[in-house]
Amino acid sequence: MKKYGQAEFMIYLVNQFIDRNCAHLTEEQREKIKQESHKRICEKYPSVRELELAA
Repeated sequence: MKKYGQAEFMIYLVNQFIDRNCAHLTEEQREKIKQESHKRICEKYPSVRELELAA
């Protein structure tokens, strides 16, 4: 069973990791990585909105 809000939590963790550990990248590169990560996370894990609409 997939957990409620797991996608949002994973996105938060990835964003924090990128912000803290990728200072050597430009802001544009960090945003591109965040967008790609967000896309892949949403493909794998359900968001709160998806679970609420399914109920």
